[in-house]
Amino acid sequence: MAQNPIKFFNDVPNIKDALKSRFSFLEIFFVVLIVSILGYVVVSVLSPAEIIRQSRDGQRMVELVDLSQAISLEKANLGSGNFGLLKTVYISVPAESSDCDYLSSNPMHLPELPVGWDYHCVSAASLRNVDGTGWVPLNLSNEMASFKVLPIDPVNNPAHNLFYSYYPGIGGYKVMARLESKKHSFDGRVGDLSARVAGGYGVLEKGTDLNIGH
Repeated sequence: MAQNPIKFFNDVPNIKDALKSRFSFLEIFFVVLIVSILGYVVVSVLSPAEIIRQSRDGQRMVELVDLSQAISLEKANLGSGNFGLLKTVYISVPAESSDCDYLSSNPMHLPELPVGWDYHCVSAASLRNVDGTGWVPLNLSNEMASFKVLPIDPVNNPAHNLFYSYYPGIGGYKVMARLESKKHSFDGRVGDLSARVAGGYGVLEKGTDLNIGH
């Protein structure tokens, strides 16, 4: 039996509305699907935790450049003098014992040093002093220095092997920080970015003698 043409044309607007609703649903569905896929890819490739680690590494890079420049300026001003005990690693981790108790019990589980070497610590109250009593044994209060307190590692926890170090040498020095992000945990050298892998971390070294302690 033939469909009533008048009824068919009367139903056309309803059909159009139904098709329009269906296409709108499909468009929304595909947009949500694409956004979900992109979100998954971003989180998988660059997780929030990795972004935070990279941010801390960026801070380490900036602070080590500033610290190295301040030390070089002080050494240039003095020409010669006591820049710290040889075969000693000055670290940004506070401790009540000046030798960090490294050779006795090593309570902080600090990385092993070459034979004949030792760590040096200062108290938490003195840690960031720039007058030579802080963790770096140099007076860095020169008005040209870019900081008024000594920088410390953003994690600064020996349990994670993350802290700053200062190595004085004969006529030279270096400062060191470990980098924790996957982006910077690699082997090799790029300029003065030394990525010697230590404990699974890349290592950033700045100074005039990067071979001290090796």
